[in-house]
Parts: sequence; structure tokens; C-alpha cells
Amino acid sequence: MIEQLEALKLKLDEHRPFAPELAVRIDALLIPKRIYLTNVFEDNTLTLEETAYYLETQRMIGGKLEREYREVKGLHKAISFVRDLQQPGTELSIDVIKQIHFNLTEPIEQEQRFNPGQFRSMDSLILGEQGSRISFVSAEQIETEMAALLTWFHEKGKTLHPLECAARFHYRFSLIHPFIDGNGRVARLIDDYILESAGYGPLVIEDMQRYFTAHRMPDTQLSGADGLAAAETVDLSVFITTLAECSVRGMELMLEVIENRQSPIAVDLKARFDMFDRAISGDQSTQHDRQLLEEKETTKLALGRDLKERLKGQLQSKTVQFTFAGPAKFQQNNHTFSHLISEITKKHDYKFIASEALYEYHVVPNLEQLQVSGLPLEPFMKLLAIAVLSHGDSVGVYSAILPFEFGKVYITQENRDEVVLTLDSSSTREMIGPAFYKDWDVEALGRFLFESMDTYLQRIEADFLASQGSQA
Repeated sequence: MIEQLEALKLKLDEHRPFAPELAVRIDALLIPKRIYLTNVFEDNTLTLEETAYYLETQRMIGGKLEREYREVKGLHKAISFVRDLQQPGTELSIDVIKQIHFNLTEPIEQEQRFNPGQFRSMDSLILGEQGSRISFVSAEQIETEMAALLTWFHEKGKTLHPLECAARFHYRFSLIHPFIDGNGRVARLIDDYILESAGYGPLVIEDMQRYFTAHRMPDTQLSGADGLAAAETVDLSVFITTLAECSVRGMELMLEVIENRQSPIAVDLKARFDMFDRAISGDQSTQHDRQLLEEKETTKLALGRDLKERLKGQLQSKTVQFTFAGPAKFQQNNHTFSHLISEITKKHDYKFIASEALYEYHVVPNLEQLQVSGLPLEPFMKLLAIAVLSHGDSVGVYSAILPFEFGKVYITQENRDEVVLTLDSSSTREMIGPAFYKDWDVEALGRFLFESMDTYLQRIEADFLASQGSQA
């Protein structure tokens, strides 16, 4: 892979410095693709073409959320800022990294979620591969650890191959986890800065799940408080290879433009979307679609808040506290719960449209608290999955108890949880059948979800009492 990387770099060097018109053509292809591939993992439903069209025209297509366009705008600002960092006399620093985060998150207008450009003021924890627990540094240590990371970068990192430098900086940065949200995106932008400064291509990550698996693979080599020190010597070979593959893809796309083998995505898009709007939506319908989607988004967020409040309140009397996670990612080509959805939709002949909005809410036991308390993990090794499917003006809500393998559920404190779970037909048990509600009745939906949670908690308690009896 390194040989292929170097060969592509030599080909690109033959055309450097790029003529201004060529640089524009390369950006017209590469930047929309990079933004799309990043945002699709952040629950953004904009297609590659819609992303390119917005960057080209600043026009929002009907039936999409304004928040999704803000995410495009923020990432575009951050990419442009990182590009400017490659000018002579510019060095990577804490202030520069904070500015990358600010440019990325400020346009999204979710101050409480991101706190743009500011390090987090709370502690955080995740569960890594094979059940390993990864504690990020405390909020009080962030400035010190970031300063140490940058010292390593300027004194040692630059002596490494840019790929290894990027991988080691990225991995240690992820263990520090300096921001409330957006850490992965900032780390990948810094990867791009390191690689592009050395003449390589930016990361084009077309298989995000494979990327995350490679990124988390070294976690089992870490040991508690020594994790940050170990990050300098931990085996990152798989992660380095994965970054190399993504950089190779970036350079391949650049060469396709240079050799006239591919045209920028935005070509002729305006005419295509104008025709689509006239034939399908129309101005009035477009506004109605936008309002309906906003209503769905608001309802789902309200359901999430209600679930959290219920967990904080009435459920505290249960055997164990529970961690709430959601909404989680559910994309057409990455259906973590595809078996659950297909089984239920087939049983009830529910017509699930892949392009329709779908959120998942997950309720999982607080595994860390269980370990500390000495309670047996096995009775609690279940997850409540609640799927909210929409079809036109109606909604179907489903819930199921799913067993999971310890260490395969990643719990973060950022409300952006990733659940990695392999299902088969025997692991899926439907608790309540489909429910259709008009007008997105939050109260009716809430009652359904609370009934599901109550049944789930009773099952968990029964398992726990049974385990206690067997031990006696």
C-alpha cells in the first residue's frame, strides 16, 4: 500500500503546482465527496449530488433539514481553513486546533452540543474493543495533554513517515478527546493537514465501519493511566494501512480529474434539480415537505428528551440505573438493525421505504456501574432497541429485547453512540406490534415507548433475581 501511495504521489508531482483552473476542478470533485462521506455518518441525509449542488449554488433542496446544510457549510469552512494552514509560516497549535473545531461546528448552531472551539469541561468514558474500558483524560488535564501531544508532533512526529505521524497523532488525540463532540472529524482534518502538507491525498473514507474498526483495534493494548504514553509505541499498523488506503483513494480521484476521466459532480446539477422541483415538488409542496420533516425531527428529539427524563426519574427505583443512547445512525447501506427491521416489517407487511426517516433509541445497562458494584453482568447483557419508522404522515414504532456481547457496545457520553451488534433471527424478540399514529402524537408515542421500557426492566429484574437465586 505504501508503494502504491508513493507511486501516485510521483504522478501528482508531475502536474504540480496545479494550474488554478485544474485546482478548481479537483476541488469540485473531491470536496463534495469528502463532505458527503463524513456527514452521512453523522445522520445527514443529503446525497452526494445534493451536497455538491449546495456547495455550487448555496441553494437548499426541498424536503431536507436546514441543519443538514449547516453541517455541509461547517465542514466546508473547516476544510478551507485546514487548506490555508499548509501555507509557509503556519504551525499546528492548540489555538489552531480549537479554530478547526470552531469552523466545523459553529455553523451548525447547536451550541450546547458542540461548544464550538472550546475544550470540554466534563469527563468522559467509552467501552472499547473486547470489553476494554477507555477513560479519556479528565477535563482538567486536557490543556496539558494537548500541549504534550503537540510537543511530540513538532519534535518527534515530523521525523516519522507522514502516514505514521498522522495515525499516531490521531490515535493519541482520540484518547485525549478534548471536545464534547466532533473529535473524530477534527482528528481526520488534522490527518488531511499532515498528509496534504507532505504531498499526499486527503482521506476519502468510503468504508467508515472498516475505518472505525481499525481505529479501535489497538485499544486492547492500552493499560489504564498509561494509555497516553503507550499511544506513542502501540501497534497501529492496521490503522496506518487503512489511512494509506483512504489517502490513495483521494489521490486516485485527483488523477481522474487531471486525466479527464471524471467530471466534477456539480456539472448540470442545477438543471436536473430545477426539473425535479417542477415535476415532483413544486414550491408549495416543497415547503410542506420541509415542514413535515422538521415536525418529524422535532418529535423524535422530544421523544428522546422524554425517555431521558423518565430514566432520570421513575426508573431510578429499579435494580440498576440505565444508560440512554440515541438517536443512533441508521443509513440505507449500514443497517445495524436490518434484521430487526426486516423481520418486523415482513411480519406485519409494513412498507418500509429506505429513504424515509428512521431513528433508533437504545437503552442499555450501565455496565461500568455493574462492574464496580460486583453484580453479575450476564443478567444485564441485553439491549432495548426502539425503532421509529416514518411513512408519509404516519409513524410505526417497534421495540425488541436484544442480547449483546460485552465489549461490542460502545457507550459514549456524547449522544452520538455507535452500537456494533450482529443479529440473527433467534436474537430478535418483538415485544409490541406496530403502532400507527397520525400527526406525530408525542404523548401517544411516549406511552408506547414507556410501556416497552417497563416490560424491558421487568425482564431484566426477573433475570437478576433468578441469577441471585441460583448463586444462593
